[in-house]
Amino acid sequence: PVKPLMWQRANEIKLVISTGQELRFYQEQFAKIPSTPVFLQPEWGGQERTLPLTLKLLRHFPQYRLSVQLHKYIQVP
Repeated sequence: PVKPLMWQRANEIKLVISTGQELRFYQEQFAKIPSTPVFLQPEWGGQERTLPLTLKLLRHFPQYRLSVQLHKYIQVP
């Protein structure tokens, strides 16, 4: 869980998507900070599953943005 002070101080949010439930868990908090950009990042360990899931979530919530770990895709340590 995120400490309340952090919600007030954040100028952007990155949420790692593993199951899709993460978004539902924080949805109420995101509604309280509508001008703060939210980035959804598929969990790397299961990207075959989490990337399509994240893209599906983004179609349902177009106000959020996609974040990827580019360095892992191009194999930079």
